Amino acid sequence: MARRVKFIPEGYYTIKSLPTGEYFKRTIGARKVYARGYFNGKTYDCIAVENMNEGISLKGSTIVYSGFTY
Repeated sequence: MARRVKFIPEGYYTIKSLPTGEYFKRTIGARKVYARGYFNGKTYDCIAVENMNEGISLKGSTIVYSGFTY
């Protein structure tokens, strides 16, 4: 399996500031990892990494934790 290259430093970001496909968690201690998807007019579609059938839609101003090693 190829190593994932860090796009951004570890810390808190808004959804709209993350690049498409970047992994994030809702908080530092969260277990679920999501990947940022595309903007659908009002929100950003985010897909759960471990279960592709799960997904959430988040506003662009939502603060998430990203840049961690996965």
